[in-house]
Amino acid sequence: MLVYFTLFDSLLVDRLNDRTERMTKHRESQEVKLTAVRKKNKKKVMDLEKFHEVTVEKIQRDHSNIKIDDEKNIKQIKKEHSAILHHVQSDAFKSSREANKTIVNLQSELTATQDSNLLNQTELTTKNEQLKEVKRQCIVLETSLRNAQKEHKSVLKQEQAKRFQESRRTSKQIINLQTERDSAVDEKHNVVINQDISTCAEVKNMKQKERKHYSTIVAKEKEKSAALKLSLQQEQNSTTSLLNRTITAEWKLSTAIKESKQSARRSKELTQVIENYKSKLNDANMENETMRRSLCDLQDLLDASESKLSLMDAAIPIKQIKKTRASNKGRPSWPLYMWDLILEQLVNGTPPSSVNDNIVAHVKKFSPTTDIVDLPSIWTIRRARTVLLIICQTLAACRLSKADKWDQLFTDATSRRQVSFQNLVISIEEDDLFR
Repeated sequence: MLVYFTLFDSLLVDRLNDRTERMTKHRESQEVKLTAVRKKNKKKVMDLEKFHEVTVEKIQRDHSNIKIDDEKNIKQIKKEHSAILHHVQSDAFKSSREANKTIVNLQSELTATQDSNLLNQTELTTKNEQLKEVKRQCIVLETSLRNAQKEHKSVLKQEQAKRFQESRRTSKQIINLQTERDSAVDEKHNVVINQDISTCAEVKNMKQKERKHYSTIVAKEKEKSAALKLSLQQEQNSTTSLLNRTITAEWKLSTAIKESKQSARRSKELTQVIENYKSKLNDANMENETMRRSLCDLQDLLDASESKLSLMDAAIPIKQIKKTRASNKGRPSWPLYMWDLILEQLVNGTPPSSVNDNIVAHVKKFSPTTDIVDLPSIWTIRRARTVLLIICQTLAACRLSKADKWDQLFTDATSRRQVSFQNLVISIEEDDLFR
């Protein structure tokens, strides 16, 4: 029975390993698909970003060229305006100088005429009128200069307004392109998120299908193990019945031999009853022959059962319980099955002082052919409690990592040997396959 359970455990372990390998392969394939999709999306995004950058650079270049051309035109217009102003100012300055010269000449002439002839007032009036006309011409020149300056300022304002509108249009185009780039990046992120969600859903569905498949396989294996147990019990019952039959046959043989001896002794004294006894002996011999044949058959069955028992003895993996060496060098240590027995009993709550007695009782009951050479000391059994603590912690961490969902997480304050500490208690949801 121990051999059968070990084989069943090994089969379950192999199937669980196959399941884990399939799950890892499936996850790897899904990851490969995800990487491929992400690469495609990254390529698309890179292409869009490159196209956007190229368009932005073109627009910036055009804008810079337009600015340079505008600045050049403005500089030329300023130069022309300054040249026109300088020309107008030079003409006005020349005319004013000429007018001043004429005024000075006229004043000198007036003084000369006043000194020479006070009577020539008519000439003075004419000269005064000429002076007034020169002043009027100067005023007209000044008004023309002012009007030219006003027109030049209005032209400059119109050109600046046009350039400002064109710069605003180019800035609006740049802003629109930036918004388009941001929208393309958002669409890329949304596509990647949707693909991740779809792949996660597919992985969950595959896990559920595999769990259902393997739960059905485990149920079938349990049914097969129950049928094998029933067949083993039937074989044991048949062997016991055969042993009982052989015992009864031997007892009958012994009684027949005794009766034959008694009949031989009585044949000397009772000659008349010989014929009756001969017939009885013949009948007894016939019965004996049949019994011998049955004995031969039973002997064959016994030999077969003994061969089966020898095979069962050979199939027992543990012949002696003692410390073993992993190699020729080093100190001997206890094998793993001994640590397994110690840890199972510690888990069940047996004290360290009674673990050895329990091991001896189990071995004598389930495998009486094994020889107990040595047993572990109490110190090693107490040391196994630390090993059990580490195993329990690792198993708890493994179950927490494999669980899809945690239901509760809370703490509990306890004390042990006058030392208070906090326990972290976590409850999880699991399928029957992982329990």
